[in-house]
Amino acid sequence: MLSVMDEEVAATVPGRRLVIFDFDGTVADTKPCIVETARRALLDFGMAEEDLGDLGRLVGPPFPYAYTLVYGLSEADAAEVTRRYRQIYRNLGPEAWPAFPGMRGLLSSLRAEGRLVAVASSKNQPLLERCIEGQGTGGLFDFVRGKQSDAMRSKTQLIEAVLEHFSLGPADAVMVGDRSFDVEGASGAGVPCVGVTYADTGDLAELAGAGAVEVAGSVAELGEALMGEAAPGASGTPGGRVRRPAQRGAAAERPGVRPGGRRSSPGVHVFLANGDTRVQVPLACGPRGRKGVIMAVFDPMDIVRKTFLAGVGAVATGAEKSQELVGDLVKKGELTVAQGKALNEELTRKATEAFKDSEGAVLRSHLETMSAEERAAYVKKVSDIISDLDTAERETKVDADVEDVTDAEDVADEGADK
Repeated sequence: MLSVMDEEVAATVPGRRLVIFDFDGTVADTKPCIVETARRALLDFGMAEEDLGDLGRLVGPPFPYAYTLVYGLSEADAAEVTRRYRQIYRNLGPEAWPAFPGMRGLLSSLRAEGRLVAVASSKNQPLLERCIEGQGTGGLFDFVRGKQSDAMRSKTQLIEAVLEHFSLGPADAVMVGDRSFDVEGASGAGVPCVGVTYADTGDLAELAGAGAVEVAGSVAELGEALMGEAAPGASGTPGGRVRRPAQRGAAAERPGVRPGGRRSSPGVHVFLANGDTRVQVPLACGPRGRKGVIMAVFDPMDIVRKTFLAGVGAVATGAEKSQELVGDLVKKGELTVAQGKALNEELTRKATEAFKDSEGAVLRSHLETMSAEERAAYVKKVSDIISDLDTAERETKVDADVEDVTDAEDVADEGADK
């Protein structure tokens, strides 16, 4: 199923005119080729096999910076490894960068809808163009933008260049990518991002932590996210909710219709992270659902406990909204006050544990996007803030101590007067 982190923004995705794709791990299944080529280049450079670790970490960040980010190489050494990498890569053929099954069908369907389709990739421009032409998708993109030099690290610049090419604003576009670098780059340009995990590069936690509005586990699910339904040519079985493109005029104002033309169902709906899926569960419904689909009548206490405690995906936000729902169920009499109190205590504990587990990973992901100089400046800024807070706390304590002494003197004076 589609994993939806921001339901409100996700509802606008099918109505956005421009769809910007990352290339590696999004359009093309290049991870095996990148990993093997990088392994050969690093070994040729002199690194030991046991020091290579997970080479998949190199898929996403731009070269040569990726080698500095992952292995701590100097700028000169990273450039040399990149030179060796490209020397190998340029001799490969289209079999090294095949389009994912169903991708051509999805691109064709988007264009048939009148959507603009582009690529923004950290691959250098000549290589990117060669890969796209080699896999036979060149005629399916309206514009292709790769990095213009190895000095360019920012994905935001690439996305902004695509927007500028079409004279469109952030509200007209959506990004699709497989790594946190894509999500954060899109965010820097003010564009929402749909994450994908079918390349086995970035996972749900990474993409959600970076701010993806929803995450697709297959090309078919990506079609659902982008078009409101699975693209006719996309492979796989749709497993999530069907969303329709945004409607205009009176249709958008009909009671019970949410932004994006989706009718709200009666009852309470819960969106949660359960492994790698998000589930929409009607907590209160009749014996039959819409369109004649049989729907089971669930015990509210049991379904709330199972869904909320299966996994806290959105951590703080999810816990807050979950507790609001629990409160509503108590008011409606579907949970007792004691049940609601116990469940909220459990939710708070689970959310706290999940946040502690995820905050380090989120911070690390953010720091990995910075250069060494930017990280040093960031550390200094944090140190300055901590110093200011410590100073403020000391001053507050001194003021409190002085006030206590003054109060004691006043009491003593009053006693003497008596």
